[in-house]
Amino acid sequence: MDAIYWHLVLNHIPILGTFFGGLVVSAGLLVKSEITQRVGMGIFILTGLSSVVTYFTGTQAEDAVKELLGISENLIEVHQELASVAMWLMGVMTLASFVSFIPFRNPLSWNRFSLLVALYSLLVLVVMARVAFTGGEIRHSEIRSNASEMQENIPTTEPSDD
Repeated sequence: MDAIYWHLVLNHIPILGTFFGGLVVSAGLLVKSEITQRVGMGIFILTGLSSVVTYFTGTQAEDAVKELLGISENLIEVHQELASVAMWLMGVMTLASFVSFIPFRNPLSWNRFSLLVALYSLLVLVVMARVAFTGGEIRHSEIRSNASEMQENIPTTEPSDD
């Protein structure tokens, strides 16, 4: 199994982990369970670690697909730039999740901190979803915004009536 394989396998975890981590932290806030909130923070930490692997295997994935027919260098660049932004955002969320394991003396401060991290995870989720979409556009021409134009320009193999 090479880096390309790992990129394709792991690229869903940052989105799913952020989504489910946010749900768990939010549920912990609703039921006032610090343990549940900490489980959500743990999910964010694991998600952040998988994001690092996904990000750094992206270069090998790029090298493998950039010469294929129908692959746009522009789409790859957009995906890379968004992935860089997403990694910084994910890094902040992961660091905040690590900080959450430092004991808070005041439960109110803990709940506010958890709420901030849960709200921040929404931003991370939106950006990660956009990264995933731009990654999908690289290999799946049917989801590109100009897919209908591309379909119209595909030559048919049917004989003409001329």
